[in-house]
Amino acid sequence: ISFRQEADICFSNYKYTYDSEKKVTRIWEGDTLLGITSQKGGFYLDDSSIREVEFAWIGYKNAYILGDMDVFAGEYDGQGHLISGFVLDGYDQMYNGIFGHITESGMISNVHIKNALLYDSSGALAGLSLGIIKDCLVESVIGYGDYLGGIAESSQGKILRCRVADSVLALNDRSDWSWAIKIGGITGSAYEGKVDDCVVENVKIYLGKAEKIYAGGIAGYVSGAEVTNSSSLAECISLEEDNGSIIGGIVGKVEAFASPQIRNCVSAGKVHGDIVGGILGSSGLLEGSAMPDVENCVSYSQVSGRIAGGIVGKAFVGNLYYNYCYDAGSEKMIAVQDEECSIEKCCKVTEGQIFGTESAKSIGGGIQNSNSLLVVLNNWVGMDSQYLEWKKGELGYPVLTSRISEPFVGAYDFRQEADGGSTNTKDENSNNSEDSKTDTDSENGNNSEDNKTDTDSENGNNSEDNKTDKDDKNDNNSENDKTGVQNVVAKGQLELKNAKIKVTDKLKVKLTWDKNEYAKGYQIFRSTKSNRGYKKIGTVSLSKDFYVDKKAQAGKTYYYKVCAYATNNDSLIYGKSQKKKIKLPWYQAPVIQLSKGKMSGQTYVQLAIKKYSGTHIEVYFSGDGKAYYKALLEQKKISEYKGKLKFSYTKKSTLYCKVRTYQIKNGKKQYSLFTKEKKIQL
Repeated sequence: ISFRQEADICFSNYKYTYDSEKKVTRIWEGDTLLGITSQKGGFYLDDSSIREVEFAWIGYKNAYILGDMDVFAGEYDGQGHLISGFVLDGYDQMYNGIFGHITESGMISNVHIKNALLYDSSGALAGLSLGIIKDCLVESVIGYGDYLGGIAESSQGKILRCRVADSVLALNDRSDWSWAIKIGGITGSAYEGKVDDCVVENVKIYLGKAEKIYAGGIAGYVSGAEVTNSSSLAECISLEEDNGSIIGGIVGKVEAFASPQIRNCVSAGKVHGDIVGGILGSSGLLEGSAMPDVENCVSYSQVSGRIAGGIVGKAFVGNLYYNYCYDAGSEKMIAVQDEECSIEKCCKVTEGQIFGTESAKSIGGGIQNSNSLLVVLNNWVGMDSQYLEWKKGELGYPVLTSRISEPFVGAYDFRQEADGGSTNTKDENSNNSEDSKTDTDSENGNNSEDNKTDTDSENGNNSEDNKTDKDDKNDNNSENDKTGVQNVVAKGQLELKNAKIKVTDKLKVKLTWDKNEYAKGYQIFRSTKSNRGYKKIGTVSLSKDFYVDKKAQAGKTYYYKVCAYATNNDSLIYGKSQKKKIKLPWYQAPVIQLSKGKMSGQTYVQLAIKKYSGTHIEVYFSGDGKAYYKALLEQKKISEYKGKLKFSYTKKSTLYCKVRTYQIKNGKKQYSLFTKEKKIQL
């Protein structure tokens, strides 16, 4: 079953604050303290209360959700609406979270959780997820537990483009701790599948005494899963240094039967405990398993503990390629290293080497003798994907940006700078953000490849940060480069022709154009304004002549620019762009069926609506290929017809039909896409 959330769901207006010294969470309504709950369990009226009270006594009856054996196998689209003000008391490891156990066919998207208390081991959205959780935001949440994650308690599916912010996850004090503790900013554990393009910001993870603790900014424990393209600004702090805690800026402990990977990730928080690493706490090997790989990651984390490494605390097994840690961190990149662990091109870097202001000859894995770690990182990412790019982040460390996805509207995201859909107020004076540049930038002031448009100068991009080995290898003039001669490509030769735009059946925007023989590739820009605010959303190779924008939102109007680019004497030049405008419908097209019938001597054609969104309908007919006309309906509400409309006819002809549905919101009609033309012989 598919669900679509149409409005905010507010259980209460209560908010929560965590006191790390007293280990209690205070429950507030405005400035009024309603009660507290401690990590040992139980609810009390105030800090001095000894007697435990029922949850309802603090005015919370309707906000309390007691977990049950819930299983979710459908699709739920939250459409960005809130679910807020609740307390979730877990049932058991598998069925916790708002959606409980998500099966392989289940998918949760666009859900926004805010102001919640996870009272027992849980994830805000799921206990065990075997399906897909994507584009969800969890903020201002406090959680207690042994198995605990901001999104899911445990995942064997996919968690994509999710964000957890301004939250606290704490080990509770009421467990016997007879098993390993697993706590992570996104998920406590990931056994299969993938955690990709996720962000953890301003999240504090507090750990106490236990024999085994696995905690990480993204995931506490990983076995067979991939953790890729993700960023963590989380404090993972163990109150004891000799408690066996294994903590990593990205992942705490890795061990697997299948080869897990941690790739293209950055950590920039504080990590403190027994065995700690800026990226990975420790790697282990289960019998018969494959080696884990840690590739192309950067640690900007402050690490401290009994055994502490800038990249990894204890590296017993695995392959570490092209990983870097900031020089202000641990004295060692890897505190403990076993012979079975392979390390190649890993090194410590200074802030000057990160951003290319001082020599970086020690940086390996990229362009020889480069001054910038960003060049090295982009060289490695370029081998794997043309849609990712490392940039200088506004908080002072490298940021992995996605060229095809956008951050949550109105929320800060590591993948983007301050402008362009983000209302981050942390650095209001950051006017030099690359992403805030537009096509009105001066020719000499914008050297970012991502922000080039048809008004950029031919010699306006000399930035090493945007050049990679892949650029040179894929250059369509590379054969001439071998002889020291380059073809000269003029701007006029890069002009695109026959650019077209349409909405697909699944409400995605598809752009097409004629291939240009002189182009190295094509870049796509998008804005909600006609003449400003364009941001690059994609780059495609010269072999393709189309691009699908999968992130365009229903009901919005967008402007697109598509332009071809090539290299000319080591500089990038851009042809004149083609601009297209489109307004997306609110819903997918309904599914209809036409049939003929006869009743009381009167012939009729029946229109059956099999599947639709909205509440009202518009029907258009055309006879024998003539112009369409809108049918006059006595009642436009679909419910009045029970999904079946009958139209009488007397003339034999070929009848063509198309339909769209709509609903009325705030006095305006929100239409669906038209159905494809249907025909019936009368």
